[in-house]
Amino acid sequence: MRKIPSFEKARCPTAKLLKRGKAQQLQSLFRCQLYNVDLNRRNIDYNSISRQHIFCNTRTFTSSPTHNRSSLDLSKIEYGTKTVIKASPYAIDPSHPLSPYVWFNLQNPYYKNYDGESPSQSNMNSNPFDLTFLGTGAGGRANIKRGASSSIFRLPSGHSFLFDAGEGTQRQLALLKHGGAVKDLCKIFITHLHADHVAGLLGIVLQKEMSTKNYIENGVPVQTKTGRERLDIYGPVGLYNYLLMNLGLTYSGIKHLDIYIHELDDSREVEQMNGKQRRPWKNILCIKSFRELKQLAKKNNVVLNRIECQNDGTWILQQAEETKENDVQSRNSDKRLSIKAAEVKHKSGVQTFGYVLEERKPPAKIDVEKAKALGVQPSIKYRSLKNGFSVMNDDETREVHPHEVIVEDGKKARKIAILGDTWSVPKPMQNICQNADLLVHEATLEKGFDSASRKRGHSTAKMAGQIANRVNAKVLIMNHISGRHDGQECVDELIECANEGCQDKSHVLVAYDFLNIHLPEKEGLLNKE
Repeated sequence: MRKIPSFEKARCPTAKLLKRGKAQQLQSLFRCQLYNVDLNRRNIDYNSISRQHIFCNTRTFTSSPTHNRSSLDLSKIEYGTKTVIKASPYAIDPSHPLSPYVWFNLQNPYYKNYDGESPSQSNMNSNPFDLTFLGTGAGGRANIKRGASSSIFRLPSGHSFLFDAGEGTQRQLALLKHGGAVKDLCKIFITHLHADHVAGLLGIVLQKEMSTKNYIENGVPVQTKTGRERLDIYGPVGLYNYLLMNLGLTYSGIKHLDIYIHELDDSREVEQMNGKQRRPWKNILCIKSFRELKQLAKKNNVVLNRIECQNDGTWILQQAEETKENDVQSRNSDKRLSIKAAEVKHKSGVQTFGYVLEERKPPAKIDVEKAKALGVQPSIKYRSLKNGFSVMNDDETREVHPHEVIVEDGKKARKIAILGDTWSVPKPMQNICQNADLLVHEATLEKGFDSASRKRGHSTAKMAGQIANRVNAKVLIMNHISGRHDGQECVDELIECANEGCQDKSHVLVAYDFLNIHLPEKEGLLNKE
């Protein structure tokens, strides 16, 4: 039998700890190995406790600055644009031109002492549009600072749109201070079917199902003919198969939702190769019709709708409804939006989209004194005048026209463009992005990788800036940030490169998880001076 060497002769740290009989320190040793602490380093500070450590009855180790990726003190991380260090690591510089419209949106014990202020009331008008980034990381590798791709857009009506649903989106929504309720989701937009953009979709749908079930059981009526709430999901061909396969393989059921999956198809899609026309290759699992999936769809109230491409290379997902006489803007904000999509170039064979939301011009402001002078006292008639309709005065003696009482208040229709992963933005996408108030564009690659972007399927910060310049975007927010871009210096370099690309014509920000940006109604507030 082989003789086991004595601990006295062993040189490993484990043996020394066992020799001393300190079982608790052995537990700490294993924890250090988990967090990649350099055990050969002398003078380890046993008393420093990081918020990221697992707390036991033993004192915890703290790694050296060169080995602190897994034991970061979140109160000292610098991120954003010229960070102001507070309880939150992600605070924007108060001197930044966009600071009145940007704030940190997180409900988390790590940040409970954060004293950052929300935008001033002068900028928080009565019909706010808010976009919150839930996950801003690239899918290449995990990063404790950035989750998988997802963002939520909130409307004055209280409804929300979700753009992409990477893994962990449910948890990110749960951490929001406000506006993160899954029950308020009415539309989900998927840019493409890569896992870091769609892996969390099933969880979101099932949570929406459970939320709706609870409301119905508590007696809250659902205003639909079927008695079920409606959820619309938009995305590339294959989204229908993806969701149904997930529902079937996980033995999940949908009983309280009507799910409409809108696949953006292009029957005209051809490309030139050696002088011949051929259809680009597509994943057979995306386009194949499975009998079993049809049965699942009927059982789970899932309906497939194919939206065909227009002649200009865009897809119309929703037309803004015509303004009605008694419309209230906040109540009809969903219907006042036109939503379009167009393809962007990412990976070969991977259908990838960008989405553009454009608001119909909001109601104007009434000069009350002029209206009274013309015989119209404050009443529901003001709503008609704001929406551009003439009314009779209170005495029924004359007709009062909108131009007689409307004053210019600087309000304008807002426009937001959110693009999926891309190395090139084709003309159809650029056309519908023109004059966007807010452009969300990826910036995964480092400086100098412009020539390699096609092979990688991603963009650099400079390329993002160039697109912002071409479409005349007022604000460019770079998203889908690689885990290699950690630290303030890397973020500042991204901003510098993007400014070079857009020639300083756009405000530039680097997105971070839980960044919330408010889009005001007032024209000119976000313009670059």
